[in-house]
Amino acid sequence: MAGRLWLRDEHAYNVHERMFTFYQELAEAVPRGPYDIREHATTCDEQMLDGATFIGLVVCSLDTSTGSWQDVLATASVTTTDTRAVRLWNRPASQHDHPAPKPRIRRVEDFRDIPCAIRIVLTDGTVIVAERRGRPDFDHRIVHSTATLNYSPQRSPYPWGWVSRDQLDEDPAHTEVLRAMSRLSDLCTQADAARLEALRRRSPFRGTHR
Repeated sequence: MAGRLWLRDEHAYNVHERMFTFYQELAEAVPRGPYDIREHATTCDEQMLDGATFIGLVVCSLDTSTGSWQDVLATASVTTTDTRAVRLWNRPASQHDHPAPKPRIRRVEDFRDIPCAIRIVLTDGTVIVAERRGRPDFDHRIVHSTATLNYSPQRSPYPWGWVSRDQLDEDPAHTEVLRAMSRLSDLCTQADAARLEALRRRSPFRGTHR
């Protein structure tokens, strides 16, 4: 796995602006020929093979559905969310469900109070969105996916809910980020395919049979 870390800087980008800026940076490098996108990584597995294939993007940020990192910095507080199962996993409501709790504003007293969001765009079309809520929301993990995350039809590694790509594209918490990520993923896929083709052409075993 290879990764890129951005710390807060004078630009104060939110996550989708940061992805778009990175896309522009990478797009300027790719037209020069076969390009290893890992050149832009700040961390990279030393045991990764040259022939490793790009399979998708994972973006983790402190911009969540209940507020941006800039909001947290400005107010030193976080907003809680509705973590009931009826909302999280697309289960139908019943007359026995309790009313949704009203959002609360909680002061940030520790780094464990701060939630984060994780978004994954894979080259096979799968999209996964998740939030790890902070202590004010009892450290809930909220996971939704466009494809199954079960090990088997009856075995799930953790609670998660189905979601369609259309639903994600219509959700203000995700639409801009996923649009930027999808564009970046497409560019990375094309660049990596060209790199692997160039690597194949240079291979001394090309054209031989075993």
